[in-house]
Amino acid sequence: MIKRDELIRDALWHVRALPPDGRVSLELLRRATRLLNNVIRQDNLKLTGDNRALWATDSAGLFLVGDSHIYGVSQGLRPDAQEVFKIVLRSDTGDDTPVKMISQSTYTALPNKNEQGDTTAVFIREALLPSENVWFLNQVKNGTAEVPDKVIADGQSWECIQAHTSDDDSRPGGQSGDLYWQLSRGDATTDWVNATAYVNGDMLYYSFKRPLANFENAYSNPDMPEGWEGYLTFKLALQMSAGRNLPEKDIIVIGRLLKQAEQDIFPSRKETGTDTDNKGMYF
Repeated sequence: MIKRDELIRDALWHVRALPPDGRVSLELLRRATRLLNNVIRQDNLKLTGDNRALWATDSAGLFLVGDSHIYGVSQGLRPDAQEVFKIVLRSDTGDDTPVKMISQSTYTALPNKNEQGDTTAVFIREALLPSENVWFLNQVKNGTAEVPDKVIADGQSWECIQAHTSDDDSRPGGQSGDLYWQLSRGDATTDWVNATAYVNGDMLYYSFKRPLANFENAYSNPDMPEGWEGYLTFKLALQMSAGRNLPEKDIIVIGRLLKQAEQDIFPSRKETGTDTDNKGMYF
């Protein structure tokens, strides 16, 4: 996966601003990084339909509370979950059962919205901002729900999202730590210990699309699917070209490369022709 500074060098090469030795000054790197992060933020403003922005995929656990069937950010939902595309009910032993995502009309038609039992469906009421989304659960946990094990590691509080016996690989922040832990609200009181059995609580584990994160340092990866680097490179190059006296033909080439990269990622944005020559017409 391409790193931040490699992406910037590629963009500088396209606008003929890359030094012969490939070394970029700190001031130029700072300006290019700011432009790159602005590109990401601009794309994140396109959140709907064919104009949907570049996105990253992520997952999180929503821990259930007994007798509660309405959840928002204050109850543990991720505020950056733009589009949820999968939900499973995870028991305290780590077993997953698929949960349906239903429409508002289906939820409204439910005869008993306070029915108790294992959650089988969720209606997500989407707001203008993802942080204001609300989940309505069909069937809720009766009484007290099982809570996850919580630990302190590297000065941060973590909660278990997948039952396991710990090792160095599954340590919070370890190579596979994201599969077993997520950051919590700072209420852990015990340190993480190796070779210990940890359990997750009753939870809904969900996968979603979220905005891309900023490039914070030279080793930052674009947290997006491979193959999207060209789009960012050409869009950054086009932004840089505004501050340089580039020949018009060079700007046209960069614009065409950007357009092609965009169409490869978003085929629905490809312009459709209106020419009817050699096309049959049926009535």
